Amino acid sequence: HAQWIRALAQAQLGHLEEGMRSASEALAVSHQAGLSEAEANCRRVLGQLRAQAGDLIEAETLLRESVNLCIQSNTTYERALALLELGRLYSRLETPDGAVPAEWRERAAAVIRESIGLFETLGAAHDRQRARALLAKVGADADSAGGQPTAEERALNRAAQRDAQIPDGAWHEAAIVWLRLIFSD
Repeated sequence: HAQWIRALAQAQLGHLEEGMRSASEALAVSHQAGLSEAEANCRRVLGQLRAQAGDLIEAETLLRESVNLCIQSNTTYERALALLELGRLYSRLETPDGAVPAEWRERAAAVIRESIGLFETLGAAHDRQRARALLAKVGADADSAGGQPTAEERALNRAAQRDAQIPDGAWHEAAIVWLRLIFSD
């Protein structure tokens, strides 16, 4: 059920097709097993990988499905991650001349703000910082395109700069144990 982590690793190592295959297989298994949290993660990761492959429509569908599954299963952190990726996708949509239409920047900013709110609620400082940095980039793109950021966006941009000074969480050593119990009669 953590096959989606492997899919991300494969993609980061330059094996995007293999990563998408792994994520698709994990999605099928989690859906069939009724593991909604795992299915939401698989849909999010597959959406990320589809976006990397340039299949933006399928990526948006998968990311929206991930958000909806997270809402249904009340998994706030995973929902915030899916919203962040959806915002990243929207911020990448551009016209043939390379400009990002204001409508897509606004959509990106809206879902990124929603993810920031969820990360703040959860106390996920590192993820909140990543989301604020993306929101600042979306705002900077708007500035370069001639749009002016709102007062809220300017405040979030200042907060993102402040957060850049926050340490990257706490690191602890951990052991992962996998037990397979077989009961005999």
